[in-house]
Amino acid sequence: MQRKYVDMTMSEVLSDPLILSVARADGFTPNEFKGLLSAAANKLEQSRASRVEPAKRGLLAKMIAPENRICFQS
Repeated sequence: MQRKYVDMTMSEVLSDPLILSVARADGFTPNEFKGLLSAAANKLEQSRASRVEPAKRGLLAKMIAPENRICFQS
């Protein structure tokens, strides 16, 4: 049987009691944890963007532009 896994959204991660308990146990406040996740997401986006062909970077930039992003707030 094949299982399909779906990534959690940032808002789901930041509202999940088990994940927040682990973050607290690791010494993170909710705002610090949110900042850590946001920084990791930004670094991943930059890494992915740097591997895209130069001709396609304009389209990628439009797709990940701040006005096109989903805003995650806790």
